[in-house]
Amino acid sequence: MLNIDSQITALLPEANITYDVISFSVYILLFGAIAFFIYKKNIFKTFQITAGALTAFLAVQIIKIIVSRERPNGLDLHSFPSQHTAFAFCLAYILPVNKIEERIALYVWAILVSFSRLVLLEHWFTDVLVGAVIGLAAGYLVKSKLAKGILS
Repeated sequence: MLNIDSQITALLPEANITYDVISFSVYILLFGAIAFFIYKKNIFKTFQITAGALTAFLAVQIIKIIVSRERPNGLDLHSFPSQHTAFAFCLAYILPVNKIEERIALYVWAILVSFSRLVLLEHWFTDVLVGAVIGLAAGYLVKSKLAKGILS
């Protein structure tokens, strides 16, 4: 465990239900966005969100199996990297928005999700940092020109 992880964990506020709700909001937004675009019959956006989530999920799960890092709360060995954070940053990157303020709000939400994982002692700082990178990379992969070319 990196020293910075211990130092950051010591500075966190006490966990409460608010952090649980923020943490769970990842799945509400993920499945809500998929359902919305299915309803709107926007197959391309549905595919982008689903492919991004699956890419992030697979990357995180493979790393979790290889690394087997203990969580700060000591409950299991599936801490590194953070799946919630990966999903949050992937969604922040992929979801279609019209205004810069909306994009900023999505990234602020993703940071709050990451922070909630720290406060709940589910992850170390490096877990959420790597989760964010994985989520952004997954989002980039499915929104890149290469992916658009394959789907066209």
